[in-house]
Amino acid sequence: MKFFMGLGRYRLDLRECRSIKDKRRIVKSITDRIGNGKTIAVREVGDPDYWKTSMLAVLCISDSEQSAKQFLNRAREVMEAVGVDVMEDRQYIFSADDVEDSIVCPGE
Repeated sequence: MKFFMGLGRYRLDLRECRSIKDKRRIVKSITDRIGNGKTIAVREVGDPDYWKTSMLAVLCISDSEQSAKQFLNRAREVMEAVGVDVMEDRQYIFSADDVEDSIVCPGE
């Protein structure tokens, strides 16, 4: 079975935030909109106590490389639509073969 895994890392500028509460509200809005009913995972991976920036990781699984790229690009569009600046955007697409070659199983 062929599948692709898309991984995106986005560094966000949250200059409008005045507190951690503001940051949590914006990050929750983004994660809810990106992950809304899709085969996708979103998680804040940066320092949660600093409210001027955020680092989000987005992971999706798809049956085509193009679809995985579209998921990641859509995630960026959602972030921008919420009104944050994406300062850094790194996207990676892995095939099933890439993933299988890097898996280490205990006892092997």
